Order: sequence, then structure tokens, then C-alpha cells
Amino acid sequence: MLKNFLQTFFRSLLKQKSFSIITIFGLTIGLTATILISMHITDELSYDKFYPKSKNIYKIFLERIYPDHVTNYAVIPHSFADVIPEDIPGVKQSVRILGGNNNIVNTTFTNLQGEEITFPEEHFIFTDSTFFDVFEVKFIEGDPEVALKGDQSMVIAQKIALKYFGNESAINKVIKTGFGEFNVTGVFENISENSHLDYELVVPLGQGFINNQNFTGFDSHTYLELEPNTNPEKVESFFPDLVKKYAAPQIESNLNTTFAEYTNAGNGYNYKLVNLQDIHLKTSQYQLGFKPSGDNNEVIIFISIAILILIIASINFTNLSIARSTERAKEV
Repeated sequence: MLKNFLQTFFRSLLKQKSFSIITIFGLTIGLTATILISMHITDELSYDKFYPKSKNIYKIFLERIYPDHVTNYAVIPHSFADVIPEDIPGVKQSVRILGGNNNIVNTTFTNLQGEEITFPEEHFIFTDSTFFDVFEVKFIEGDPEVALKGDQSMVIAQKIALKYFGNESAINKVIKTGFGEFNVTGVFENISENSHLDYELVVPLGQGFINNQNFTGFDSHTYLELEPNTNPEKVESFFPDLVKKYAAPQIESNLNTTFAEYTNAGNGYNYKLVNLQDIHLKTSQYQLGFKPSGDNNEVIIFISIAILILIIASINFTNLSIARSTERAKEV
């Protein structure tokens, strides 16, 4: 039965070669285009979803209002990270990140032959000791809970460990930089490329920097881990009071004016939370991000194109099949 069916099928294809080529080729092109577009869409929508806590991690963005224009920033004053967990209910902890943005840091280590070798590294970041508690990744060596506790500790990605030390253990190896020597205290698995944040060498923020209070200058990528079921909009509603409480005194001191006069002149600060999974597609308007963002509207357009291509290919195939059915009816 199956053999006869296949023989009839191939005879029909060969008898109407032009029709067969147009029908099969058209449907194949349509399905192929739809699959390729779907793969791109899936890739764009997968950013930062590999972090276990991604649904509870939010980054703070800033809309800075000036008297004559508005500028959006992906960085905020670093001292807010210290006060937000204490002043806002539902915030479990915060973490700050400096560096990245493809800024080159030259690192040097000594190999087994006693030779000093230098590498230019692009993905070098400074962060709080809570970094690996919020951005959980698998450690190959070391303990993530204490890896960044020491001021001169450094945690590196697996690819960096292999490049520097080969198959040797990287723990307690020394890596030199222009701002000090660091002991390797941990090695983590290479993170997915589908992340708005690239990091391969991670070191603690300097205490001098942290202790220097700043509620007005924009210098830190700041993330919050919210307690489960915490409403981010509720958290956002506390930011205006924080600005009045902490930023206003610095503004008045630095500019020798009152905060009311400052805001009446057209100045303002609107802080906004964006979930980690949405950062790649929904923050293209913000300056000083870690890497170029995607575009949520572009994804919607691609989805529409994929659906349209599939519909057209299906209608084309159906119309050709119906047109062929009259002749097939005569043959039967």
C-alpha cells in the first residue's frame, strides 16, 4: 500500500515538474524564512533568563530632567545602593557595578617559566561582595559566598583561567593590574552571550569609593533584588522621597540654592525599575549601558513578518493545490 502510494506521488511530481517545483519551493522558502526569523526572535527574548533570580532582579534607570532637555541614563549615584534596602520595604539587597563598557584593563601574570605575560581585558568589572548572591552562576573553583569578601580578591571566568593558567588550579594565583595585585579566589563558568552584562574578571569595589557619599553624580550600574511578590511600582514610588532626603542636601550644599528653587528651575530626577529580563529590549533610550540594546518594536515587527510569510506561503500552496485538483479529478 505504502509502496503504491509513493509511486503515485513521485509519478505525479514528475508529470507536472513546473507545478511541483513552484509548490514545494514556495512552501519551503516560506517555512525556512519563518524558522530563521523565529530563531532570531527566540534569541532576543532569551536575554538574562539564565539567572535563577532574574524575575526578582531589577536595574535602576534614571530620567534626568534638565531645564532645556531630558537625558536618560543607565547609571545612577552609587550611594543610593546603601540606603535603598534600608529605606524601601521589599528590597532584599542591592549590588553596584562599575567598569565594563569595553574599557581596556591590562592584566599581568607570571607563568611557570617566570615570564610576565600581559593581556588587555575588556570585560573587567568592579562590584559589591553581594554580586554572586544576586547574579548566581556556577562556580568551578572557590566559594561564591566569600569569593569577593577580601579587598584584593578576584573572581575570573573559566575562559580566563584556561588562557592564563591552563589546566592548573587558578586559586591563589596572582594577577596584577594598574590599580593593584589581586589573588584569584574563584572561577565561574562562562556566562551566556545572551546577557546585557559581560564580565570575565570581577573584583570588589574599593572602600574609599564606597565611603565617598554621592547622591547626585551618575557613576554606578545599580541592581536590586526584590523579595518575591514585591510590586516594583510600589518600590518606585519611594524614589522621590529618597531624592528629597539624600540628594537635596547635597544639591543645596553644592549649588548654594534651595532644592525647591532647583526643581522650579526645571530640574528633576525620575528613577525607574526595569526587570533584568527586559533590559535588553526595553532600554535602548538610556545612555551609558553595558552594550547596545535590542529593540522591542523590532521584535514585534519580525513576529508580524514571520506570521505574514507563513500565511502567504500557506495560501499560495493551497491555491496551487486547488488549481491542480481539477485536473486530478479528471485523471481519477
